[in-house]
Amino acid sequence: HRSCLAAIRNCGAIRRLVYVSCNPTGSLVNDMAALCGPASKQLSGACFRPVRAVPVDLFPWTDHCEMVLAFERYDAAAEARYELERQQQQQQCPQAASRM
Repeated sequence: HRSCLAAIRNCGAIRRLVYVSCNPTGSLVNDMAALCGPASKQLSGACFRPVRAVPVDLFPWTDHCEMVLAFERYDAAAEARYELERQQQQQQCPQAASRM
């Protein structure tokens, strides 16, 4: 429900989220847009980003498949620190950094 997504997105204390979708080609697409998209009047909290997705076939005799996703709150400052560290490592040891 849209109001639940807004409450989750706007609650900064929620850092990680496990999302189970039984409609990966329908509601999952819209819900990911709400969770991962840019801030708006209704969605003012920091966005999430998907870090893992696993399809689950609970009913193998049908064409239906569920999707389990793990989301983490996007932290631009942490992302910038990681990128800076990666660049520094690459400058210090180009061969090792290329394997990362």
